[in-house]
Amino acid sequence: MEKVQGYSRKLTFIIISIIFMVLLFLLFPIDYFSHGFYSDAIEYYNISEEDIWGYFDLGQSSYDLTFTPLQDHFAGFEVMLDQIPEDVSGELELVTSADGSIIETWEVNLSDVSSKNWYMIYADEKYKKNIEYQLKISVRDCNEAPLLLMIDNDYLQKESQGDNLLIGYAYEQSTFTLEEKALILLLALSIWLFLLGEMWISDMLKRKYVRVGALTLGLTVLLSWNYMFNSFDVENDSNFETFQLDSDALVLGVIEAEKDDANIIDYGLGRYFVAAGPYSSQISFRDDDNWEKGYSKNEPQICISNNLYTREFIAPGIVIQFANEDLFIIQEVVEEEENYILTLNTDKPLNYYKYGDLQEASFYYSDEGTLNRYPNGLLTSYKSQYGLQGRIFQLMVQVLGIDRYEEFLELLCSVAAAFIFSLLIVLVGLKYNLLYGACFAVTFLLSPWVVNFASSEYWVEFTWFLPMLIGLVCSIWVDIKWIRIISYVGAFLSIAVKSLCGYEYISTVMLGLVAFPVIDWIGAMFKRDKKRTLLLFKTIFIMGMLALAGFGIAICMHAFIRGEGSIWQGIQKIVAEDVLRRVGGGNLNDFEPIYWSSLNASAWETLRKYFHFETDVIAGIDANQFPVLCLLPIVIFIYDYVKNQLITEDIIMYIVFFLTAISWFVLGKSHSYIHTFMNYVLWYFGFVQCCLYIILKKIFLKINGKVNV
Repeated sequence: MEKVQGYSRKLTFIIISIIFMVLLFLLFPIDYFSHGFYSDAIEYYNISEEDIWGYFDLGQSSYDLTFTPLQDHFAGFEVMLDQIPEDVSGELELVTSADGSIIETWEVNLSDVSSKNWYMIYADEKYKKNIEYQLKISVRDCNEAPLLLMIDNDYLQKESQGDNLLIGYAYEQSTFTLEEKALILLLALSIWLFLLGEMWISDMLKRKYVRVGALTLGLTVLLSWNYMFNSFDVENDSNFETFQLDSDALVLGVIEAEKDDANIIDYGLGRYFVAAGPYSSQISFRDDDNWEKGYSKNEPQICISNNLYTREFIAPGIVIQFANEDLFIIQEVVEEEENYILTLNTDKPLNYYKYGDLQEASFYYSDEGTLNRYPNGLLTSYKSQYGLQGRIFQLMVQVLGIDRYEEFLELLCSVAAAFIFSLLIVLVGLKYNLLYGACFAVTFLLSPWVVNFASSEYWVEFTWFLPMLIGLVCSIWVDIKWIRIISYVGAFLSIAVKSLCGYEYISTVMLGLVAFPVIDWIGAMFKRDKKRTLLLFKTIFIMGMLALAGFGIAICMHAFIRGEGSIWQGIQKIVAEDVLRRVGGGNLNDFEPIYWSSLNASAWETLRKYFHFETDVIAGIDANQFPVLCLLPIVIFIYDYVKNQLITEDIIMYIVFFLTAISWFVLGKSHSYIHTFMNYVLWYFGFVQCCLYIILKKIFLKINGKVNV
């Protein structure tokens, strides 16, 4: 009977696996799920009068054109007619064909169509991308035939290149974005793993491992989804959308500069200046009552940013080529606030819908009658760090040929952070109990600061917590020699990688590396376990020394570039220009006035700032509760001491994680004094989780008499 049930479960699992494979096949290679009717066709009122070239009278003959869908999921056409009388009768007929064979026919009652407005024609058949088709437009039984509009083809979509008919082409959009598809795949894999353990594997130990794998993957999906879309904290929405875009631009700028063949720098990060300003994901031109996306509505002028690039290359006599390839000469350059107003050699205002996005414009200078193109932008080095993340992401985008690279990199960073956090959650639950693991899970899921940093290409948050994960693994299996050795190597590499990606928070990250082993070490001393105390001390010492070595290697690699080949000179520059600015202690005369208040501030003055939260501590616990959250564990400790119920390990955890969090507030006080818009994240290196755990554990003990989770 058990064998029959076993075969039945396995057969069910196989059927479910096949269903999963079919669904994923439809989702990815086929991209079966799509929706909507989206078109980039412009409205009639956005066409300049001089660019309406004429009309085609459908009463004289039908109109034939050839078109080629340029995207998947072709959805149909948008047709615009003119001079339709109020008492019109008859029908508009459209016929598509390929190789002489009719594909689809539409008949539209002309009384349903209004002049100079788009009328949507929905396609029912499938049209393939990059395949040539014919479209025939005609009228039938019409008392007075309408007209088709013929315009300058600079306004038109490219599907019927070379034809001047004003017509639109529409497409459905994929229901799921690339990021959503990737997360759906991971979710499907986690469910499949769980079913594999429950329905196929009979060995209990192997089943346990598969369950842990499924749980870890499931947590990764949940956390990644929130890091990409902020689904659990409405109050965080506005901050989430714009958080640290300026920092992320240091990575995106290097990638964009490489795509534009701009100047090369030695560093992995840089600020990329283009006509619109410093490059970022939200770059834009002036858009108000008098300007439309950088084009004047009243004068033959365009408005661009006043920045390093435009100051270097823009002047009267320079030639600008717009996206539609039309050329104009800059006659006058006027500085206006943070912009340049460029007057061009034409009599009429230029139309954005004809000449295109100014980001696609190019600038040329004349050399003996030959036009030579200036670069699209100017890249300046960000010298405060080596910029490993910029180098890796730039190479990745270049090798993979990714177009929507920003979304891809955000997904990559989010999944990496979520995976590290998931492992931390599972292993904390393994080392202590499920309640402590749940406190880590809730914090990583609902902290607005953890969420906002997670997808950042610049901050690569997963590099902050990878050392903590390595230290946790070592603390759990410290008695196993080969795990200790792997942990030593991991400590060196993880701190080196973090430092090469940036020195911010390095003291907190390095203390996070040894936090769990230190808790065990102090606990062993209280228990007077000499053998374990010595083992943990040696482990912490070696791990700490190798972490410092990793930090030193990163400094030397950075200094080699900073000192132009001289490591010593590079270190001197790093200390003088970066370290003293972050930690204080420098001569005020060496720094700009903006840094004076932070350099003068005391560590205590800086630390006090961070007990006044600017956001929810976690979603549902508002900012005012943070001091209470910090204080309640101390009250519990005093109460337990009086009742002779004090748990030493809880006090040790509280102190260790508190010191871990505040170390950067103290060591990097000048940085922390200024960066209150982001440094609150340091409280989540175990301290908030520890406070929640101590409070909730006490509640459980009071209610149940034990922590039964």
